[in-house]
Amino acid sequence: MTEAQTEVLRALLDLPRREAGARVKDRWDELTAPKITAARAAELLGLPAPEGEDKCL
Repeated sequence: MTEAQTEVLRALLDLPRREAGARVKDRWDELTAPKITAARAAELLGLPAPEGEDKCL
């Protein structure tokens, strides 16, 4: 995982479980699209944009 992906996941896990689940379920098709960025995932989930690197080495 990239640093940016980790930031988005941590922000998602900070939400109440039901709220996080609902956000993911509502945007599942977009979240699983090829080449989605961590910044776009954060936007779709209503989370702060990540600051870390979003490219795997």
